[in-house]
Amino acid sequence: MRERIDSTLDAALPLLLKPAEAGRLLGVSADHVYRLIANGVLEAVNAAQPGSKSPKTRVPLEAVHEYIARLRASQK
Repeated sequence: MRERIDSTLDAALPLLLKPAEAGRLLGVSADHVYRLIANGVLEAVNAAQPGSKSPKTRVPLEAVHEYIARLRASQK
């Protein structure tokens, strides 16, 4: 049942999330998400146009799920 609910929710979300969006899903601030990214704990990609001078940091939705799974596994 849980997987069915998750897939329904995922269908309504973009595949690449802004750090603030990822933070809302995780219940943390965008700054915390940036720290997780900087520490290599949460995967992020640069979705900027080629040649762009400013990065466009995005967090794959799958990376959010993987991060939660690692948190849960570490607390068992």
